[in-house]
This record gives sequence, C-alpha cells and structure tokens, in this order.
Amino acid sequence: MDWTAYERCPSGYTEVRGKTTKYCFQLFWVPEYYAAASRICRESTALQNSTSELVKLDSLDKLDALEYFLKTLQSPEDVWIQGVRGNDRVWRYEDGSMMNSVCPTTTSDKVDEFNMRFRPYIRTCSDRVDSLFSFACEANL
Repeated sequence: MDWTAYERCPSGYTEVRGKTTKYCFQLFWVPEYYAAASRICRESTALQNSTSELVKLDSLDKLDALEYFLKTLQSPEDVWIQGVRGNDRVWRYEDGSMMNSVCPTTTSDKVDEFNMRFRPYIRTCSDRVDSLFSFACEANL
C-alpha cells in the first residue's frame, strides 16, 4: 500500500490508498474523550469546504488502510473511531446506521462502556468507558 500527501485531501490529512478506494486520514495525538474527539473531527475541515468525522470502519479496505496508516505513524495503542452503543444495546455509527462486522470486535457489554476504539496492533475494535484516547478522523471526499 502506498501513502503520500496529496492536494486532494484537506490540509492536515494524508491520502492513503486502499486496494479499491483512496482515504484521507488524520491522527490526532492529543488524547480526548469520545464526544470531544468526534466534535474536533467534524470541525477540522469546516473552513476547507469538506466534511470529516471519526473514522467509520465500514469496509475491509478501509480497515486495512487505517491499520497501515496508524502502524506507519507508530500510533498509540488505542484510538477512538465511530461506534456508539445506545440504550437498546445495539452498536451504531454516528449517523444512526447499525455497525457492520468489518472490524473484529470484542465487547464486555458493561453498561458504562458505550464507545468504540480501534486497536491497530491486535487488529481489533473494542468497547471502552469514556476515557482519554488519541483519535483518527477521515475527511469525506
């Protein structure tokens, strides 16, 4: 997989070429709680005529690209990605659609663990109580 900065991505984002699609990712190293991380992602491209959000792992191609990107940057062990468990105990993306099973997921199903993180070094998504973690955003092209 080849990754280089291209003009297509908003400022601060890196284009990562998956097998079928190109993605624009940005890793924020400063840890934040989930809600703040989500807001920062949405605001990070507001002045660049683009939209962005926490990474939504909805395809195997994107999972592979994000894993490669994070490992290349020697990222922290855990990063926030999209994933919220509601009162109905169903995992959903932030747009309300149900999460698919692209990322191997381990969940404790504890009441206070209702956000999703990605662990690139063991290629797993897992639930977590709201804590301070670095986070990964994607810009929508």
